[in-house]
Amino acid sequence: MTAPAIPAQTSYFSRASVQTIVLGAFVFLTVPTVSLLMLWGEAVQPWLPLYGVTFGLTHFLITGLIYLDARNLRYFASSWRNRLIYFGVPIAILVFMDALAVVPMGQFGHDAHSFLFYFVMFVNFLHVSRQSFGVLQLFKRETTAKHSETLRSLENLFFIALVLGQFMTFSGTGEYDAGSLEVKLVTGLTGLLFVLVFGTHVLALRKGASRRADWIPVVHFTLQATSGALVVWRSGLVDLSLAMHYVEYHVVMMPRVFDAPVERTSRADRTRALLSKVPLLFYAGLLMVAWGFWFAQRTEIYGNPEAASIPMRLLIHSLDGLFLFHFFIEAFIWKFSKPHYRDTLGPVYFAPAVEREATLSTD
Repeated sequence: MTAPAIPAQTSYFSRASVQTIVLGAFVFLTVPTVSLLMLWGEAVQPWLPLYGVTFGLTHFLITGLIYLDARNLRYFASSWRNRLIYFGVPIAILVFMDALAVVPMGQFGHDAHSFLFYFVMFVNFLHVSRQSFGVLQLFKRETTAKHSETLRSLENLFFIALVLGQFMTFSGTGEYDAGSLEVKLVTGLTGLLFVLVFGTHVLALRKGASRRADWIPVVHFTLQATSGALVVWRSGLVDLSLAMHYVEYHVVMMPRVFDAPVERTSRADRTRALLSKVPLLFYAGLLMVAWGFWFAQRTEIYGNPEAASIPMRLLIHSLDGLFLFHFFIEAFIWKFSKPHYRDTLGPVYFAPAVEREATLSTD
């Protein structure tokens, strides 16, 4: 099946509400929280979990609902390659993380924790850049402006360069190192790519912009670039810089939670359908689970595994495993180039409203 040629105005991503909420996350979350942290510092720190758990931890938890979708599970089990990717690797991640929690490993365990600390952060930076790039492409398909493949390549290179800059700051002092030649080179490359991408977008707008949606990609790109630059400047701002990432993930996931067809023979699908009947209750439940995790963790010493009880260590490492599971699975479940995802996601995100309702009513 090839991707259908559907008019832009029928797409979920053409909705003004979707575009406004995603872009508004920078204005109403990133800007205020970063400003408050810069102005009052330690006085603001105790309140940051209110933002991080509410928007961040919930976005990790919601991935499980998509993973357990009946159609996805059949696809995951359809070949040995898929079984390895979707079952083998996630299980291995969770088992390894729990083994670190309860099995005495001496120096190896200490070294593994140190390696994972940096590895998880690098994968986090990469994961955020991939989502930013992917959502940008989805917004671009709604425009009347002509965007070339060269622009797509430049955008991809920009987000990769941004990841390098973020990790160099994180693995260094935690603050931008203006005296490092390597940092200067990466910064220069990132800045050059930003100018090229931004300029190409503006030129395309001058040639063919006629609707509000035409301006969304360049605004999205600029705000995501600014969010990423905050982490290049100071690693301590990483959570606050992810407001757009968290919010756009929740917004993009909504159709997969609330509009996806339900197979009545699947317990997971029936549970999702039951939970999603009242969106307010669904998100209230999600918040309860997220805050439950957080309150459980803060009763023990996170940075000292030996000081925590075995059940608490398992809980903490399982949560870390969930983060890695999220990073890994997300690299695959949005591949529109795969027939399975075109078939399952196309009707949810890109089909006309009448066709979408007819599709959903038949399942």
